[in-house]
Amino acid sequence: MEGKRAKRKQDIRNFVAPQLNFEAAAYHEMIDWSKTPITEPPLLKHLTDEELDVNIRTAAQLTENISFPCHTQAVERLIRLVSEASEKVFGHEARENYVRAKLQSREEKPEFETKRQYVTRLTD
Repeated sequence: MEGKRAKRKQDIRNFVAPQLNFEAAAYHEMIDWSKTPITEPPLLKHLTDEELDVNIRTAAQLTENISFPCHTQAVERLIRLVSEASEKVFGHEARENYVRAKLQSREEKPEFETKRQYVTRLTD
């Protein structure tokens, strides 16, 4: 018998925010979970029921089977730039302006291919 996870859909699921009941007595009662469709996490959708069962029973790390494409060089560069901005300026808007100005400056500045281009030549 094939599990529900063995059937893979190729279409994109649209996220629909659940209705909130702001008159609820407690925060965990704000969403009526019996009426809210629950979908599987996107990072686990490629795994079958059997693969999940094996990982749960053996306490294996799921990170071996899942790739997290969030640590590219571009992301690391931006993390460094945002960290630098937070050290130099205060406030969300100021930090955003600092980052945008720095990125614009990098676009306008020429790239140097050799060390010789860094040195300015003095004329006699």
